[in-house]
Amino acid sequence: MLSRGYEVLACDISPAMVERACRRSRLQPAAVLVADNSLAVYRDFFSRDTVLETDEAVFCWRGIEIFSTGDGECWTRASSRHVQRHHGPTLVRRLLAEAGIELLELYGQGTGARLEQPADEKAHQKLVYFCRRSAARGDLIEGR
Repeated sequence: MLSRGYEVLACDISPAMVERACRRSRLQPAAVLVADNSLAVYRDFFSRDTVLETDEAVFCWRGIEIFSTGDGECWTRASSRHVQRHHGPTLVRRLLAEAGIELLELYGQGTGARLEQPADEKAHQKLVYFCRRSAARGDLIEGR
């Protein structure tokens, strides 16, 4: 992020970094990053069955089914229901504006986490919204 010209307030979720980010955000509007799966991901990856296999586990994407073994002979099955919802750019932009958050840039995320413009939700895996809290919304900046 630094090499792209962004100012970074913190770089991990440790208590010291969170405290540092809170101190620095009092001096300026805080930066916000929002990422959401694109329509392409829902129409491709989430719409088909996928199987990934290692020596110890088989991961089946269909809901989510995981078969694993600790001893190489006996397998256990774990199932979970995975619910996601697509939020298109029009809705995300509206919700950001309603929350007093200014959209600075919108990128599409390509393979290898490459950020590209223009964002194309039919081609990119994720849409990445770079935002900041509006300076006019002092209540959001203080946020306490």
